[in-house]
Amino acid sequence: MRWVFFFTTIIFTTTVFANDCVKNRAVIEIGNYNTKFFQAVLNVCKNKINRVLLQKSTVLNFRENLENKRPLAFKKDILQKAESKIKETIKELKGKPDVIILANNLFKETTNGNEFLRKLKDGPSTKIIFVSTKTKAVLNFISAYTILGDSPSKYLVWDIGASGMNLTAFEKGVYHSHNDNLSSITFKNMVLNAIKKKTHLKKNSPNPLKEEGVRSSIELIRLYTRFELKKEFLELAKNRLLIGIGGPHTKTLKKLISNNKNFYSKEEIKIAIDRYSNKSDSDINTPSPDMQVTNLIMIYGQMLELRKENLLTINTNIINASILYPSFWE
Repeated sequence: MRWVFFFTTIIFTTTVFANDCVKNRAVIEIGNYNTKFFQAVLNVCKNKINRVLLQKSTVLNFRENLENKRPLAFKKDILQKAESKIKETIKELKGKPDVIILANNLFKETTNGNEFLRKLKDGPSTKIIFVSTKTKAVLNFISAYTILGDSPSKYLVWDIGASGMNLTAFEKGVYHSHNDNLSSITFKNMVLNAIKKKTHLKKNSPNPLKEEGVRSSIELIRLYTRFELKKEFLELAKNRLLIGIGGPHTKTLKKLISNNKNFYSKEEIKIAIDRYSNKSDSDINTPSPDMQVTNLIMIYGQMLELRKENLLTINTNIINASILYPSFWE
């Protein structure tokens, strides 16, 4: 997928008059499992955040609170709980900010999702935006690049989220992105169904995988990646530093390998896989233990196919880029 995005040393530009440079903005990102809040005073002339006023997140599990019927709808109790929690945090916003709500496409696909979002609007200063896959890939790249600096052509940004993953590179004024539906949950279910021969509808965890399960799971993710990734994208990815963002990169690796680093070798990841492959969920002792070992395998297998020896992880998200992204605030 390709699209043009004008790039400067500060990522993007916007035309404003000097006396209209300072803005008070807030972003609410409603995802499948987490809802994040970010408010800041910024200088839009310099594309710079001057001061962070609020930054917090809360777990609101929309994805696993869908009614078991068609058409898709959220259970009423999750919507009531979510509305109460989000409005409670909206009251904490300082001053009178312009607000955007970044909504997951799941809210488009459900019969009661749009109505829920409308209830969160607080007057004309609040705007609801459904973020497309390609826009999210750009925002992921921008969020990482604002931390990394240097030349954007040096990096390959890899996000694994709750609803899918994307790999994004920037080359000669054009973003190139590979997107698919692979996530922690979908890969865990692939392992359950194909390797453990269990239906994910009845069994939640593939652990312990043991040696043969690990070997087969690595081959599974390698075959999947080989089929999905185009040769042109693999060629583009050469000689770029692999940057990992999203929970599997920033949480699983830290919990199962080290809490004191953010740079991991392929060999370290394989050692962690072997260390945890014989453990049950209770032995792993982390949040979502059913997905931790398969997360390691998913990352390791794709690194093999990408021909990458190392991975740098960055704890960032699209909110930081969204608050300065011009088209969201027009």
